[in-house]
Amino acid sequence: MTNRLLGAATLVVALMLLVGSTTIAAPKPAPVDGRTVIARVMRATGHVAKVQVAFDAKDWNLMRFYADEYIGMMRTVTVHVKDLSARGEEAAPAYDAVQQTSLKHLSTFKKLEARPSTKEAKASLALAIDAGQKAHDAASQAIAKTLGR
Repeated sequence: MTNRLLGAATLVVALMLLVGSTTIAAPKPAPVDGRTVIARVMRATGHVAKVQVAFDAKDWNLMRFYADEYIGMMRTVTVHVKDLSARGEEAAPAYDAVQQTSLKHLSTFKKLEARPSTKEAKASLALAIDAGQKAHDAASQAIAKTLGR
């Protein structure tokens, strides 16, 4: 009985050390730079194309899936732009890329939203438009801050 208790206690301590050491050794995420922001907004462009293809095929579930992916990407882009701007980093090319690309995204989504579809599809497109608009607004504010306006 004592050996079992001692073995169990040893196992618990070993597991605690293993979990604790991986938590302590976990690397901190690298700070986001302008290139990362540009890469993310370009990946989001790919999702806009996928939304458009799914919409044309009237595959509403797939369209909503890609719209949700786009929304998540653009929310991340918005956070990164605001973070870069708050840190005072000079990332004008990234801000310009987000501003110009999000305008193209918004145009595409608004064209799709005007076409006949289901209510759920229109709701997904409205959320995607909102996410793109927020990224555009964040980039516009960062550009204005950079220019000192």
